[in-house]
Amino acid sequence: MTNKIKILLLATLFYTSCNSSKYPKSLVEIDSLCYSNPQLALTKLEQIGNNFDTTQTAYWMYYNLLKLKAQEKTCTPHPNLGKINLLKSYYERNDDKKLLPEIYYLTGTTYLDLHDSPQALEYFHKTLNECKDIRLKGLTYAQMGYIMLYQGNFSSAIDFYKKSYHIDLIRNDIKGQIYDLRDLGYTYANTNKVDSAILFSQQSLQLALKAKMPKMITSARSSLANIYLDSKQDVDSAAKYFLPLLSDVRKENKSGTYSMAIKYYKLCNLPDSVNYYIKKIEETGDVYAKEAAYQEKVEMALKKNCSNKDLLSWKLFIQYADSIENISNATAIAKSQSLYDYTQKEKEYIKLQNENKQHKLWQIIYGLSTLLTFLLFYVYYKKYKIAKNEQKRQTMELQHILEKSASQKTNNKDTLSQIKETNIYSIFLQKTQNKNNINENEWKELDELVNKYYFDFKITLYRICKLSEIEYRICLLLKVGFTLSDMATILHREPSTLSMARKRLYKKLFHKDGKAEELDIFIRSI
Repeated sequence: MTNKIKILLLATLFYTSCNSSKYPKSLVEIDSLCYSNPQLALTKLEQIGNNFDTTQTAYWMYYNLLKLKAQEKTCTPHPNLGKINLLKSYYERNDDKKLLPEIYYLTGTTYLDLHDSPQALEYFHKTLNECKDIRLKGLTYAQMGYIMLYQGNFSSAIDFYKKSYHIDLIRNDIKGQIYDLRDLGYTYANTNKVDSAILFSQQSLQLALKAKMPKMITSARSSLANIYLDSKQDVDSAAKYFLPLLSDVRKENKSGTYSMAIKYYKLCNLPDSVNYYIKKIEETGDVYAKEAAYQEKVEMALKKNCSNKDLLSWKLFIQYADSIENISNATAIAKSQSLYDYTQKEKEYIKLQNENKQHKLWQIIYGLSTLLTFLLFYVYYKKYKIAKNEQKRQTMELQHILEKSASQKTNNKDTLSQIKETNIYSIFLQKTQNKNNINENEWKELDELVNKYYFDFKITLYRICKLSEIEYRICLLLKVGFTLSDMATILHREPSTLSMARKRLYKKLFHKDGKAEELDIFIRSI
């Protein structure tokens, strides 16, 4: 038995010595720092860089890989693709099972920095296919979740983030778990699953507090506050997470924190505080925060007589909305170019791999591929142009409606009083109180009444976009002044369901997220 133990120990020592001798001890030690202390790893690499023997190709390649690895962890911009491709070719030729997945991962993150999601996903898949390191798998899943999230594929994003979280649980990586839970909460918030969003965000906050990570604590509190503010479920809970953020607003957090302040004080019906934080955003906010702030200012102006100052707010809102639209258009064009470039690279790869096959046949395939690519690109461009023109038309229509709304406000009040004296309004009111069903003829009569008093109400809405029957009925009920609870009774829907329907309808009309109350203001102003 003793001899067996000795043999086992000798074998272990032999195996360890063989593996550790492949690369210099200094580089192996730096490798171990790349995750735990990447900044220190970069410092050590700089210290040994000037005296490094570049004739030792394996060591030099390993040195450069470690530098990329540490830079990725410190969010240092990646170098150009030439250096990455050189390392990738070297490790592919040498078939290094340990380091090849790492260079694939770094290639993927480089393409992600270059906004080339298709290529990034390809290399992340290669990483998973080659990878034996569970830590690297977890990081790769998190990166893939990020890509899916910002492409709007929330279901896939949740799947990838859960895989990353499962690995971090196995590894007992607290920091990784905090990031995973935060990202899951943010993703669920985008799917309107409020309970799940709150659950994961609270778990992220508890871990961040336990680990004493100030930046992650701020991020988790901000996420929770936004979830509560957007859902309007519990303003007191929103205050619990939001108010501590006001005590220490860092420069990079000003836009987000002040935007939350506007939401919070609006819900608390404190217009002076709302205006205070609008001014703060005017001074320090980014373009997105300013667009939202001026939109709020315009909406406040619609509730009172417009002044020249209010009209200036409207102009500034349009200006910042246009700026955001330009940013969105640039992003869309970048994505289109990325997909186009990726298609071109795939065609080149196919051509090079099959150049010894029937030359004429591949020339035809290449030509057809090129034609198809340009046809797809042309179709995409035409659709984009049509959508752009339609959005421009809708924006002009909405602007025209909003410009008229201030002058019509007094008339609308008088008209609404007349409508409430009609027989059909009394029928709706009585049936609401008795919880009786409204028949089709009564809906038709209400429709005719509204369009009689508010000329072209239906045509105005349908000119912006086509509405479903339930969406139009919501608009009718809003126009004649029914409350949310009355509407829920008439339409046989839960109030929360109607709130979500109004938010979706606002997005359908304005092509951006908004609150249910913003739709109410718009409909009543037509």
